[in-house]
Amino acid sequence: MPSVAQIIRRRRNRKQRQQQAKQRSQLWSYLIFGGTALLILGPIVAFLGFVGFLYARAVTVMPSPADTIYLDPIVASTNIYDRSDGVLLYAVQDPLGDNRQWVTIESLPEHVVDTTIQMEDPDFLNSGGFNASATINRLWRYGLGQAISRDTSLAGRLANNTLVPSARNSRLDPTLLHLVFSAEVQRQFTPRRVLEWYLNTAFYGNDAYGIDAAAQVYFGKRATDLTLDEAAMLAAIPLAPEFNPLDNPQAARDRQLNLLRDMRSFSLISVDEFDRVASIISPVRTDLAQPPLIAPEFALYAREQAEQILDSLGLDGARLISRGGLRITTTLDLELYYQSECILRGHIDQLNGRPVSATQTVTAQSCSGTAYLEPVLNINRRSLPNEGAIIVQDVATGEIRAMVGDAISYDKQPGPTIYPFVYLTGFRSGNYTPSQMVLDIPRQFPGATDGSIYTPLNPDGRFNGPLNLRDAMASYLRVPAIEVANRQGLSDLLDITQIFGLNSLIDVNLYDLSLIDRGGNVSLLDMTYANSVFASLGRLQGVDLPPIAQGYRARNPVAVLQIEVPDGTILWDYDADMVAISSTIIAAPEVAYLVNDILVDSGTRQSVLGLSDDALSIGRPVAVTNGTTGDMTDSWTIGYTPQLVVGVHVGRDDNDSMSIDNYGLQGAAPIWQAISRLAHDRYNYSPTVWTRPDDIIQLDVCSISGLLPPEGSSCPRRTEIFYNRLLPSQEDIYWQTVEVNSQTGQLASSFTPEFLIVEQQYFIPPESALEWWRTNNLPLPPTDVDTSSVPELLSETQILSPLDADYVRGTVDIRGRVDTENLQSFQVRYGAGIRPTQWIIIGDLQTSYTEGVSLGEWNTSDLNGPYTVQISVLYNDGSVDSAGISVTVDNVPPTLDLRAGDNNQGLYRWPAESVIPLQANADDNLAIDRVEFYNNGILIGEATQAPYEWIYTIERTGIEIFTATVFDEAGNQATSTLEVEVLRSGASGE
Repeated sequence: MPSVAQIIRRRRNRKQRQQQAKQRSQLWSYLIFGGTALLILGPIVAFLGFVGFLYARAVTVMPSPADTIYLDPIVASTNIYDRSDGVLLYAVQDPLGDNRQWVTIESLPEHVVDTTIQMEDPDFLNSGGFNASATINRLWRYGLGQAISRDTSLAGRLANNTLVPSARNSRLDPTLLHLVFSAEVQRQFTPRRVLEWYLNTAFYGNDAYGIDAAAQVYFGKRATDLTLDEAAMLAAIPLAPEFNPLDNPQAARDRQLNLLRDMRSFSLISVDEFDRVASIISPVRTDLAQPPLIAPEFALYAREQAEQILDSLGLDGARLISRGGLRITTTLDLELYYQSECILRGHIDQLNGRPVSATQTVTAQSCSGTAYLEPVLNINRRSLPNEGAIIVQDVATGEIRAMVGDAISYDKQPGPTIYPFVYLTGFRSGNYTPSQMVLDIPRQFPGATDGSIYTPLNPDGRFNGPLNLRDAMASYLRVPAIEVANRQGLSDLLDITQIFGLNSLIDVNLYDLSLIDRGGNVSLLDMTYANSVFASLGRLQGVDLPPIAQGYRARNPVAVLQIEVPDGTILWDYDADMVAISSTIIAAPEVAYLVNDILVDSGTRQSVLGLSDDALSIGRPVAVTNGTTGDMTDSWTIGYTPQLVVGVHVGRDDNDSMSIDNYGLQGAAPIWQAISRLAHDRYNYSPTVWTRPDDIIQLDVCSISGLLPPEGSSCPRRTEIFYNRLLPSQEDIYWQTVEVNSQTGQLASSFTPEFLIVEQQYFIPPESALEWWRTNNLPLPPTDVDTSSVPELLSETQILSPLDADYVRGTVDIRGRVDTENLQSFQVRYGAGIRPTQWIIIGDLQTSYTEGVSLGEWNTSDLNGPYTVQISVLYNDGSVDSAGISVTVDNVPPTLDLRAGDNNQGLYRWPAESVIPLQANADDNLAIDRVEFYNNGILIGEATQAPYEWIYTIERTGIEIFTATVFDEAGNQATSTLEVEVLRSGASGE
């Protein structure tokens, strides 16, 4: 037994071991926790440190206010030349030179501050200031590589427009610079000082940097002396410098008035003050302006593009051009420009009965281009075009060879120039092919407002009925284009125009189907550029520049060939290597080829319209879109070959309707024709056509319907081209060959003598076009069956049921009358068609007849189509008699799809929405009799003609069960059910 001392010693050792184990456990816990914390927090701390380092580094390169107001000394004027580099178009120099001064915010009239704040950032003085948490969050997102939206406050615009360009040499990421600078200016300066900085550096157009420079450039006074109307005019410029009172006085005036209205609404000025100031037309100084003397519209566009190019290189384009002595060579073919201007002016002269000038206005050189003008006859001189614009663009390079007039402003209604994009949308979707049948008949479409109706007309007021899409598109018919746009949806159409670079047709909420007729705003430059995509079989060729906003095109037609600094160094060159990479594929070449092949089809256009088409011919294959808007204010012709695209627009400066022909063949077309001939001759281009893609094939289709000829069909045919992925698959159902009695014109029957029977072919239009077809007395097959060969009125043999021309199905009870006197036997029989060649007996041979008794039960369950039923009687004296009827057997039930509105809307909000438009998409192999509509099992209406629709008036909330039943002429039927939920306006739920 252990002693007491041993027990004590053991207990002491055990306690020491437990304490040591506990210490080791705690040590391991500390090590694990510390290591974990280091693993987690270490990268975060390191990351924050790195981001902080970037922030601090960016701060070191942030310009001071003095750095941004005192510009580098003027080196020399920047000279802009034509493509030959021999003729000076425009000399650009800062109009104020080095005479710039900083103005304090205290020295400015209060209305200068008020107008700027109201236009730029109304809450800036109250909400502006450094926001540490927002800055850290944006830095964190930047460090993680996430997208960071730009700060659009006044401080953000100061950073973006002034500070970041001034720090480009730092080689730091511009996104980081913008983030840091917009935060730092608010940390270092009060909102009023930030505003002061902004006012002294903002760009006001025409080389005016800062409010003081703008006041001197536009009004010839210092900023401290600006009146309220002048301050409002200037405050509206920095957000859109192109809308300044020198370059675009009307837009500047509109923006000035809009700003003053906002200030009145926010009580910054009184109503009386608004009325007084709004009536003032601010006098603008013009003596400092230095507009180009030669090709002014093009020279200004080239200057703007050069600025954008320099900006994309990390330079300050506007300042370099105004102060850097650059040498800019443009794409302008000056001789082509001169002659195009002559042709435009010459055509307007001849329209107005004036002699065509023989010399050019600027250079007094010969107007040889007018020799290409054809005389225009039968002119109504009431209201003729007096202004126009022209673009000539090289297809292969995207270069603008000539620009005459205002081709840049978005002030032209697109009208017929939209048509190619309408049909392209149909081709791309697979819903349409060049042979597709479209209806050129009076149609009603949804109008601009709910419940309104839009009924378009063709330019000449005539309709052509059913025709192939090629015929409609090649002939610029308005109604079929609207039909296609309606089916495809306006949003799909505008998606296509946006892809093709039409920057001004973005918001689908602004437009309805009447855009195909009138309304909307485009520029000639954009529309010509969009057509160049067709000309290049799907490529958008041009200089790669940042788009004006997300979703807009990232290329522009080329106006600049080379930019050179005074020492001869080339900053940018649109050479062959750059041309090779300066294109984007935006459309499949196959669908672009379909468009081109139709627009080049002058033969079809002439046959449909009955026009000579001389004004749209240039002696070589050319794809042309031509026409006028519905209000006759815009006349367009845009045509292209694989080498050049030429766009022409004419109108009146008072925007009045023009008294030219309906298709504009007296308007833009003669100008386009003359310039197209001149340009192709000038460059010695050989006539050529587009190489047909391998996936484009030819097929024979039936005329008008555009469907495949059924086997054995003799329908009139035409050869059409197709994209092999979008081929017609349906066989023709519209052409019918019938046998008629040549004497009576009735359908031949089994009684018609063979020598009187002839075959005739008829086109049976769709049901929706039947009324137009009949109104225009177009031929339809006869409906009466020839009975003249049999004196039925003297015959006792008759079929009483079914009746002649009835539709029948299932088992048919045959009833009739037979003369029993001298009766030997009779039989009931049927045969396929109106003149059967073979007969099938119904039942047995019968030797007695009882009045009112069925003559036979005819089982038609396996039959469909036209049949003849006949009673054949044999008398004891050997004579025979017969009676027959023609019926249509229909055992195929119709199909039906019930929908609520075009989008099959399942949820309505009442009373904001007061009706539910029910649409029954019914179809049958032969003929529909009616569609019945039910609500919760109760009959609410009936439709007997397509479109089968019923408007249900909402009277309550809840679930509404709608049912539609379609009946065909034979009594077959189909049913479709739809459930719609009605909520009260403002309620939530789905």
